[in-house]
Amino acid sequence: MKKIYLFLSVLLWLDSSGAWSQQMPVTLFRVNAGGRYVTDSLMNWTPDTKKHPSVYLSDFSPNYTSGGTTWRGVNTTGAPNAIFGPNRYGATTWHFPVSAGEYYRVALYFAESPYASGVHTAGERLFEVYINDELVLDNFDIYATAGLDAVRRSFIVQAPYDSLYISLRPEQGSLRSPQVNGIEIETAPVLLPAPFNISSETYVDSVVLHWQDTSLYKTGFEIYRGYFDEVEQIEKFYLMGSVDANTATFTDTTLNNRGPCPPIYWVSYKIRTIHGSDASTFEYYMTGSFDVLPVPPSPIAASVQSSGEIRLSFVDDVTYAYSYEVYRAGDRNGPYDLIAELSDDEHYCSGDTLLAIDSDVLPDTTYYYYVQSMGAFHAGLISDTLVVTTLPEANIALQNRAAIKVYPNPAEKTIFVHIDNVQEREVYIEITDKVGLSRYRTKKQLEDGKVELDLFNLETGVYILHVTSGSGKESLRFVKR
Repeated sequence: MKKIYLFLSVLLWLDSSGAWSQQMPVTLFRVNAGGRYVTDSLMNWTPDTKKHPSVYLSDFSPNYTSGGTTWRGVNTTGAPNAIFGPNRYGATTWHFPVSAGEYYRVALYFAESPYASGVHTAGERLFEVYINDELVLDNFDIYATAGLDAVRRSFIVQAPYDSLYISLRPEQGSLRSPQVNGIEIETAPVLLPAPFNISSETYVDSVVLHWQDTSLYKTGFEIYRGYFDEVEQIEKFYLMGSVDANTATFTDTTLNNRGPCPPIYWVSYKIRTIHGSDASTFEYYMTGSFDVLPVPPSPIAASVQSSGEIRLSFVDDVTYAYSYEVYRAGDRNGPYDLIAELSDDEHYCSGDTLLAIDSDVLPDTTYYYYVQSMGAFHAGLISDTLVVTTLPEANIALQNRAAIKVYPNPAEKTIFVHIDNVQEREVYIEITDKVGLSRYRTKKQLEDGKVELDLFNLETGVYILHVTSGSGKESLRFVKR
């Protein structure tokens, strides 16, 4: 087996006899996409105009060309300036006859037009490039990559058939069609080694990737992460980042973000080795099943509807949240009780607004809430605590607005009912649960305007206290801990 080294575009290897040999790449095809014939050293650039499309352009490709011959951007690609003025645009496919099983370097040349009709904003033209159905460029943005200057992207591939298929496809939502200015294909003695032995460590909010690579003269690595395109129903990849040649590890810290986005049990990656302007094939890796602890929703809005109702709302936009639990307490330090569980069963991380209605509250009372995101297998993180106070009770029957008070509230063993501004010393008291079932009934004598009630026989929960006197009847809510 030969050991391959790459240096200054000359491939060197140690043959079976142990002697060094070298081979210069042989240029096979050059196409000035969208333009006329251009002379160059080694091999000229063949024309591809609207009137006379290139013989290598698929018959099913649209016949769209644009651009002039006065392009004056910065060009460090080695190709002549003349090919960067004109371009062929649209969802195009090219077929180049080659020998099956052999290795080739495919170089693609791009440049945006400096004129008003061109793209001068990142994100306006986004497209993919496939070589023999292998994705080599994803979400490629010429302007974001090079501005109005020239850019070269090259890939060393093995031809599985007797043709190399090069396809440019628009990304969903792209405002402009794909374009290419030049295509160059030359021989390469061997495929550049791709990374291997990829492994990962998964944490609650990140994945750490590790890999090995034996390529000499490499300049770095590119890391791509996969996602499922709901429109095209296929898995796609986008560039996450790159590391230098001495760093065979990468940490993905973008897993636990906010969407809208689909929740996933696994995460897939592709990694390739970069050799100057060349790139190896991708090595695919999937982390396997794991559960990320979801962050809480943010922000959470609270609105007081009345003396007996509080509403909490938030956007369902947490990546790994399969549901949300809403908790409430009468004291900041708790205990907190679960009062609602919310989920969007059909569309996880849908971006919909979820609403929790709490009607088991007392008037003119302060409550404390938090929301906890729930993962597929474990409880996630909790939000900051919200402090909400209900409105005062309306339509009081007693003579004075502040004539009756119940304390402590919440209560544990006993409560005191304090009544002012009543002529009678005797009052009738009844306690019902929240569904109206009577749980306690008595007649009491006021002492210093108050009575004490024993709550020993009441379970933890929300109750309604009814006080009747000659001045009228009043009902108040209280909580038994």
